[in-house]
Amino acid sequence: MTQAWECRVPALAGPAAREVQFYDTRSGALVGFGDPRRRAAPVRVYVCGITPYDSSHLGHALVSVTFDLLRRVLTYTGYDTAFAQNITDVDDPLFEKARETGQDWRALGAAQVREYGEAMAALGILPPDHMVAVSEMITDIGKDAARLLEAGAGYVLGDTVYYEVSTEGALGAYPDATPEMLVELAAERGGDPERPGKHSPLDAPLWVRSAADEPDWQVGGLGPGRPGWHLECVTIAGAALGGLPIDIQGGGTDLIFPHHEISRQQAVSLAGQPLATGYMHVGMLRLGGEKMSKSLGNLVLVPRLLADGHSAAAIRLALLTPHYRTELDWEPELLDAAEQRLARWQRASALDAAPAFDGAAAAATGHLARDLDTAGAIGVLDAWCEQALAGQGGDGPADPTAPAAFTGYLSGVLGLPPGETGRAA
Repeated sequence: MTQAWECRVPALAGPAAREVQFYDTRSGALVGFGDPRRRAAPVRVYVCGITPYDSSHLGHALVSVTFDLLRRVLTYTGYDTAFAQNITDVDDPLFEKARETGQDWRALGAAQVREYGEAMAALGILPPDHMVAVSEMITDIGKDAARLLEAGAGYVLGDTVYYEVSTEGALGAYPDATPEMLVELAAERGGDPERPGKHSPLDAPLWVRSAADEPDWQVGGLGPGRPGWHLECVTIAGAALGGLPIDIQGGGTDLIFPHHEISRQQAVSLAGQPLATGYMHVGMLRLGGEKMSKSLGNLVLVPRLLADGHSAAAIRLALLTPHYRTELDWEPELLDAAEQRLARWQRASALDAAPAFDGAAAAATGHLARDLDTAGAIGVLDAWCEQALAGQGGDGPADPTAPAAFTGYLSGVLGLPPGETGRAA
């Protein structure tokens, strides 16, 4: 397993059990995990990770912060959890960047994974229970590709094994998509719909022939080569989290199609079960009206923001303030507002006594438990803070433990790095 980072912001266990719900992209409805007191198994979540060929950016951070918040809320409300994440360190962009820069692909990937981990640790992201690189799972992924081919779910075209993608009632978040729209999405998001001879333009590579300067493996009679993209998540999620289906496959909205849909179909073809029973997607982060991405080069980097003097707590709070499903345009004003809010929260944390915090904690958690309504939760915390700073005691005498309880909630549930939110609980 790839070495994950360490995090100094542990999750905080809450005082009472509460069901958590999330918006399932595929069904278009809020879905609950059930009463945590009656649930025998942990909530199992798999988040699609980075392709480590260049610096990780604020869009990656938004996805990671969102699922870290989900994990913390689940812990606070009484659930056990199991989180896994992949690292796509065997893929075209990494090999292309290594070729351009004259680096070994392993060294380039390892360096970018370290940089990503440092940024995530700075933002208070809990490390996944399982962080698995594709290079560690080649044999298993290849065996699954061979099984799909043997089962008639794939075919050979030249030097590539393809998976046959179905669009029959399978589009989830894109029920009204035209064939042209799907082909366009596939081309934008790592597919090769223009290749002649494919049964369908949407068919996805399972196993491809490596270029002369790329690594290759021989698995299951497939011939020398390496895996295609989508199958890795099926194999890694099942192996890391104890079989399929898991509870949530997550990532950005750009993964809804084709990646998550094809992974879902491949899992059904392999095991008669989808990869996940639920799908959770984070809205795209944009800069200047365009999706923030490595390919466009319009990146805002966490290390750069930190070097410019912004605190990790303010960066995380700026990402948490809008709802995670919002298509967010990154503006400096978001960070300015977060820093101003954080300064007010720090003043309240420093008080000797304040109104009892239990009611505010319960109300904020109620918002977070309903599809991570961060705006509602932050509104509750703001109201408590203003009351505390105004010297109002609420329904009873001022509580000397309340400021520390408030600080503990900010760090343990919202995940704001301690030392940047006030005194320790």
